[in-house]
Order: sequence, then structure tokens, then C-alpha cells
Amino acid sequence: MADIMRAVATLAWPLLVVVILIYLLPAVRRLLRESHSVDVEVGGARVSVQTASNETRKLIEDLQDRVNELSALVDRGQEPSVEPMGSHPAPRGILWVDDEPGGNLYERARATDGGYEVVQATSTETALKLLEGMTPTVIVSDVGRTESGRFNPTAGLDLVRELRRRGDLTPVVFYTSPRGVALVRHDAELLTNVSCTASPTELARILDM
Repeated sequence: MADIMRAVATLAWPLLVVVILIYLLPAVRRLLRESHSVDVEVGGARVSVQTASNETRKLIEDLQDRVNELSALVDRGQEPSVEPMGSHPAPRGILWVDDEPGGNLYERARATDGGYEVVQATSTETALKLLEGMTPTVIVSDVGRTESGRFNPTAGLDLVRELRRRGDLTPVVFYTSPRGVALVRHDAELLTNVSCTASPTELARILDM
């Protein structure tokens, strides 16, 4: 009898947890659905809980990748190469060009914390107008953008080419997806003062922030 009671007691807590989860499941599902419309503040901008969660996951995954890369270098007896922007007189400025600014909230917040004044633009046209009245230390741009109602897969490259045509040699960093980096790397190497990365950790090193 005592063994039976102990067995029942052992099973009681897991069973209770299952019952509670079943009871709360509708509320949890509702919370997950509503997370798309619930806003939080990140880096001075209002975004949905879902967007903030996705950005956090992206940063964690990137940090894990960078740790693995550094571990591999150490195992081979190599030292990691770091090519930051270097020191600049304050204040430092970034013109950040991206038609989906919600996708780099944490990166912009880190840049601000690192001493940069960040100005945003969502199109090539807006960026060029802003550059008439500012001289940023660096321009961070995505590669493809929806502009004037249609998607331009080379919008970032078009921006850089126009700047170079005007004699503007401001450093440009393409911050895009791994696929975007693969597509643009060759063209970027043919342009002056242009680099590209898909890693928020590497971006922080490049910008020295």
C-alpha cells in the first residue's frame, strides 16, 4: 500500500502540470496570436513582441556562430582578423538605409550606444536627399529594397554607384542576409570603400562600436 501511495505521489506533480497546461493552452495560444500586435520599445522604436523576439533570436544565433568560428581559429593556432572603421572625431554619424527598419533595431541601438548619431532612410532617393545636408562617417545599407512600389534587387549597389559617380567616397557597409552577401560580394569588391556582412557581430566590429 505504501508503495502504491508513493507511486501515486510521484505521478501527481507531472499530472498536475499537464492539467494546468491543458487548461492554459487556449490563453497561451491567444497570447501568441496577440504578440504580433503588442508593442514594446527597443532602441527608441515601437515594435511588436514577435519582431523583438525574432531580432533577439537572430543576435543569439549570430553570437553562437562567431564563438564557433573563433574556437576553430584558436584550434588552428590562428588569430582572428578585425578590421574596424578606426577612430573618428566625435560625433560619428551613420546614414542607415533600409526599407524595413524594424529588422535592425538592435544594431541601430548598439550603434547609438557606441557613440554614433543614426539617421534613417527607407529609399535610395531619400538617402541621396539626406546626404545633401549631412556627411556621415559611414553608410549602412541593405542590398535589395522596395522602392516606388516595386522591388529593386540592386538598390544598394545603385546607391553606391551614384555616390561614387558624384565623387562621394563615404565608406559603405552592406548589411544583408547571407544570401544577399553571396550575391553582392563580387560587385562590392569592385567598388571603393565598400564591405558587406550578414553578421551583427561583425558589423559591430567594422563600425568599431
